[in-house]
Amino acid sequence: MSEVYFYQIPDREPFDHLRRLLTLSYRKGWRVAVRARSTEMIESLDRNLWLVPQDSFLPHGQSGGPFDVDQPILLTTRQQTEYQANSLVLFDGAELSDQEVENYSRVSIVFRTMQEDEMAKARQNWLQLSNSGVCIQYWVQEADKWSKKVEKNYPQT
Repeated sequence: MSEVYFYQIPDREPFDHLRRLLTLSYRKGWRVAVRARSTEMIESLDRNLWLVPQDSFLPHGQSGGPFDVDQPILLTTRQQTEYQANSLVLFDGAELSDQEVENYSRVSIVFRTMQEDEMAKARQNWLQLSNSGVCIQYWVQEADKWSKKVEKNYPQT
């Protein structure tokens, strides 16, 4: 069963938060598709991932190249059907389809606090997923610490 995590982050340095999330996924051995709405956002994330210290480099590529299926982390603006990933990270208000929720072990929806369109998209996704039975969690970044605010549809133990 798929799990969906919502991550509300401050507007400053969103790529630092994405890099941390991608680092954790990469260390678990997961292949990750990262999707944004705009090419500019993908290019900014790509630059940011190249500029980190050498000892924390994350192997990745932008979609559209001959080796997309081989990338541990693939940055894209569109749904990836041929790229077999464990995890999907959406940011910048990227769309989520019902089929994608079923295709990935984990979906992470990253949205910025002061970006109204991203907040609206996250709310829409939350309402849709809350009623679908999918296991969902809502996390907020507060003073360099993550705090879980809500968890829904998890089996009672």
